[in-house]
Amino acid sequence: MTTFASRPQHIFISGSRHCGKSSLLAELVLALSHKDIPCAGILSRGLWEDGIRSGFDLMDLRSRTTTPLSRRIPDAAPGEIPFEFLADGWTAARRALQPERCQSAALVAVDEIGPLEMQGKGFAPLLPPVLELPVLHVWVVRSALVDAVAAHWDLSPHVIETQEHGALTRLLAAVSKGLGEQI
Repeated sequence: MTTFASRPQHIFISGSRHCGKSSLLAELVLALSHKDIPCAGILSRGLWEDGIRSGFDLMDLRSRTTTPLSRRIPDAAPGEIPFEFLADGWTAARRALQPERCQSAALVAVDEIGPLEMQGKGFAPLLPPVLELPVLHVWVVRSALVDAVAAHWDLSPHVIETQEHGALTRLLAAVSKGLGEQI
């Protein structure tokens, strides 16, 4: 049997904006649920209205509850974050990423680590205690930020690009290896 230290501990699902990173994570979580492999963490589902991103809802992967996380700010100034983040969404994220809620999971997902987290905002303050847990960590990270995110949290992730052929198959293989069991 392989020891946890020799298996991947961090996997990044990566790609450009609006390319299916969260959808790929959702497929992974569904596949793991069919095998009764417990997951924890958060999945941010994008909302669209008339072809424009209108906001995000946050799914707690442990409880499967969904909470509004953010909504588009009409007429946001250039350079500003065009979304208003909702208090209930942040509360749900903090609850979903509590170490005591994640410690019994085989896999903890965080969707998405982006520019806010690189500035120490967003989900960033919630990550250090979760990273201490001996579970497989799967993060959604834009391709342009992979190196910076890995360096910032001192990680050596296995990276799965969503645009490459067979992304789900490669992701399942990496997770299988990370968990030390066949999926």
